Amino acid sequence: MKYLLLIGLMINLIGCGDSPNKTETSFFPDGSYKLQKVQITENDKVTTEIRNQLKIYSNERYMFAFMHPSIGVDVGAGIAKWKDGIMTETPLFNHNGSVSGFEFDLSITQTETGFTQSLTGLVSEDGSILDMIEDWITISSQNSPYDGLWQLETTDLDPNIVSQIKMIGGSQFIELTRSKSGSDIQKQFNFGEFYHVSGTGIELIGVVGEKITNSSLKNNIGEIKTRTYELNGDNLLVTSSSVPGETVIHKYKRI
Repeated sequence: MKYLLLIGLMINLIGCGDSPNKTETSFFPDGSYKLQKVQITENDKVTTEIRNQLKIYSNERYMFAFMHPSIGVDVGAGIAKWKDGIMTETPLFNHNGSVSGFEFDLSITQTETGFTQSLTGLVSEDGSILDMIEDWITISSQNSPYDGLWQLETTDLDPNIVSQIKMIGGSQFIELTRSKSGSDIQKQFNFGEFYHVSGTGIELIGVVGEKITNSSLKNNIGEIKTRTYELNGDNLLVTSSSVPGETVIHKYKRI
């Protein structure tokens, strides 16, 4: 089902009630989170969905990705501000490109294993009113110098790439690429494990591995890429080999 996003609309996500494993904290921990389940109520009918969705919070930025059963690739990224139990998300990008004019207030109940959030009064395109409860579990809160939200500036890989957004945090990564294919724009995402192949994990230059655990292209799942990351202020150079003996350089800027 497609959901309406209205410019300037602020949707309040009301935290669920007290639970035995609720934790109180004045901050929201950076890291990676996996959606455990989402409960949807529509016209008093309750359904539960299990989907492979990842979300990363890091350095006051966020990004999520999953395959939506109706629209396919579903990705969002932007600014995240945590204050007094409220996470305010301002989207900057989605699977269709840059966006502006949106702001979402999320009231989150943190738990020992992650967090729960409840969205009430979501309006679908057919006018139905939906309530959603999402349960998230923490994957990792480990950090690295490369954590944050990045936008591709230049690449040697493919002249058809229109844009690429990448998020790193909690030993995970999410990557959204939009490419020209004739008169169409193709969009795809990969996400998965982000780990250090060599070094201590605190160097500004290091060799890292990326293992794809979910992708909009099923053939990508399980693929492992080894790359050299070099951090220079708000710029990130990622060097890899597309074929033996051929070096590919991606230059990103921090968002």
